[in-house]
Amino acid sequence: MYLLGYDVGTSSVKASLVDVETGKCKATCFWPEKEAPIIANKPGWAEQEPEMWWENLKVATSKIMAVSHIRRATVWWWLHRPRSRTSSEGL
Repeated sequence: MYLLGYDVGTSSVKASLVDVETGKCKATCFWPEKEAPIIANKPGWAEQEPEMWWENLKVATSKIMAVSHIRRATVWWWLHRPRSRTSSEGL
């Protein structure tokens, strides 16, 4: 069995496929290959289109499955999304 993990960032979506039994990384990739665009309509503002993140995740998934030659039925996935801190949680 394998775990497929994602890191959805502002520059790209990174994907890693890890063998559960050995803990070794079977494959890793990211998409897009160039930094994703950031929309800055006003000074100090930065935006991105969420649809772009979803499309990048789909491409990264296709790429990692193609290079790893792993059957989809043997893969579990998880998504890493940094959790925002609240004032009650401290630093």
